[in-house]
Amino acid sequence: MKKRAVAKKVRGKKAAGRKSRSVATAPGTPKDFEAYLAFVPEHGRTQVRKLRKAIKDALPGDVQEVISYKMPAFRNEKGLIVFYAGFAGHVSLFPTGGVLHHFAKELQGYPVSKGTVRFPIEKPLPLPLIKKIVEFRLAQLSAKSS
Repeated sequence: MKKRAVAKKVRGKKAAGRKSRSVATAPGTPKDFEAYLAFVPEHGRTQVRKLRKAIKDALPGDVQEVISYKMPAFRNEKGLIVFYAGFAGHVSLFPTGGVLHHFAKELQGYPVSKGTVRFPIEKPLPLPLIKKIVEFRLAQLSAKSS
C-alpha cells in the first residue's frame, strides 16, 4: 500500500471510533437551531440556549436566525452579525468583523482568538458583556453600510 493510502486508512479508523464533538465534524448540515442543538453535547445545551437568548435580546426584531458553516448565526439585510456554537467543554461566540479586540480588558480570563471567544460550560455566561459585544458588532455593521 502506498504511503498516502495508509495514512488515509489510519485516519479513517481513528475517526470511526470517535464520537463527534461538534456539529462541524458531523455529517450533514442542520436546517435550524433545534436541529443544530441535537448535535451539541447534552451538558452544554443549556449554555447554548442562554447564549442564544443573550444574543437575541441584544438584536432588533428584523434579524434572521440562519445556519451558516454548520453553526447558528444571526444576520440582517446588511450581513452576518454573529455566529455561536456549542462544544464539549465550552460555548463560543464568533462576532464577525474583528470586534473582540475592543473588549480585550473585559474578556480577560476567557480564551480569545482573533474572531472567537470561548466561555467554559461550567462557569456562568457574562450575559451583559455578550450583549455589549453583539450590540457593538451590529453598530459596526450598520456604520459600514451607511
